[in-house]
Amino acid sequence: DNAAMRRVFEKFGMRPRHGMAWSDFGRAREIPGWSKESGEGGDVPARHILRALKIEHLVSEEARSERWEEVRTAEELQSLLREIEERGGMGQLPAMGKMMWGEERELTESFKKGLVKKIVRNEKTSPAPVAPAVVALVKDPAIDSLASQYVCSVAAIRQHDFDSALWEACSDNMVAKRGDSGPAFVTVFDASISMEEGSVSSHILLSKNPFVIYGCLL
Repeated sequence: DNAAMRRVFEKFGMRPRHGMAWSDFGRAREIPGWSKESGEGGDVPARHILRALKIEHLVSEEARSERWEEVRTAEELQSLLREIEERGGMGQLPAMGKMMWGEERELTESFKKGLVKKIVRNEKTSPAPVAPAVVALVKDPAIDSLASQYVCSVAAIRQHDFDSALWEACSDNMVAKRGDSGPAFVTVFDASISMEEGSVSSHILLSKNPFVIYGCLL
């Protein structure tokens, strides 16, 4: 927590506007099968995060039953993110240590593999207009301490949507699309999502140093 920099921002009328929460890499390495060393010839197979942490039961049946479909272009993704921002979210697809993935080659590869998805609203369970939700599994070449370089990036503002996004990311179909990387991934998401005690987001081994985005309040 950089208190000096925070005081500088506040001096110029800037206040926290958004934040990002992400996985604690040290704790992630302790999950059986997740560290790079255990992934190289280790005898403990990696399991996806919900199963590894034994929190599958925290995902409601409603969240499990949501339908997700592929986002096929960067233009479609940006349209969804703008709508999320209009509803109070950050409006970016967060990455590890930065606000967005931008035009990286890895994001393009995820589009090609069908690893960028949006939630498809069920009119019966979501009759009123609600913000979209996006989940993307993107490789981050900077990750060198874990067996998998994949990051699960979630742009959403509802806990229900976050839970559903993780459930989708852990599905057999999405694991198969990641090939030899296996089921493990670290997570980064818009901190607009509630992290109430007992929620999925409160159990996934997050860093205690979230990324805070300052800006002028209009």
